[in-house]
Amino acid sequence: MSYFTEVKKLEAAYALKPLDRAKLLALYPVFKLHYWFDHGTALRKAVARFAFESILKGVAVRIALFSTFHRKYVRVPLWLVPDHLTSFREIFWYHGYALDPGWKPTSLIDAGANIGYASLYFAFHHPIRSILAIEANPRLFAKLGEIARVISGLGVDIRVAKGALVGIPRKLLFQIRSNSRDSSVGASGDSFGSGSLGAIEVDGRRLADWKSSLGFKPDEFSGECLLKIDVEGSEYEILEQDPEVFRGPAYLIGEIHGEQARRDGFAAELSSQVSISKRITTPACATVEVLYGYRRVG
Repeated sequence: MSYFTEVKKLEAAYALKPLDRAKLLALYPVFKLHYWFDHGTALRKAVARFAFESILKGVAVRIALFSTFHRKYVRVPLWLVPDHLTSFREIFWYHGYALDPGWKPTSLIDAGANIGYASLYFAFHHPIRSILAIEANPRLFAKLGEIARVISGLGVDIRVAKGALVGIPRKLLFQIRSNSRDSSVGASGDSFGSGSLGAIEVDGRRLADWKSSLGFKPDEFSGECLLKIDVEGSEYEILEQDPEVFRGPAYLIGEIHGEQARRDGFAAELSSQVSISKRITTPACATVEVLYGYRRVG
């Protein structure tokens, strides 16, 4: 599918105004660089890296998207950074977090929120009233805060927890990578290999502790709650040590990491508490799958 066809799809889905359509069309060279950055030859990768790190660093374009649920336009910041461009395309262009038609969440726990595009997407399309967004990467806090202000403009109570969701409370090292989507946590004292930009110590808390620290009531995220969890492998510890995280919400979208046998074991254990509706993998990333589920009744 060509870039211009993709813009037409976005225009149809979000009623783009002429100016915003023109902005996206003008960004074609940036998205071409984005393709080079991920898939180009060594020379093209080097050109793209130079452009993103030197010319486009810190640049953001705001695109007004129309929310049919809220009946209003929302100005969404689009940062011209490879990982954020990838997230924007996956979430808003390709609807990577589209929910089953019968799912109507009124609250959201976004564990591994990154810069908040997923939280915004869910608030954009569903009757979300409150959001707990959990993110450990301090390089993303300013952007997540900006997205949180956009979400607040939709009448949603969103609060940000700056740390990691874990099953056993403790300090952890957070490995920062240039691609924020690859950043991850480990136990304090872990060493990280080449490619890391460094590691800092972050606060790891259980879900109940994060809710309490931000002033949410203990039962705030019960009922029609959606759990979106992408915690780079910590999901195993959470399921073992704090299974209520998965048992409480009505709906689940989880990114599960590891080899097939380990993911199968996770799904088998989870299925005793949650009805799993589908598991999706892609050839591009054979060690990650997206799992959808909903609260088991009876």
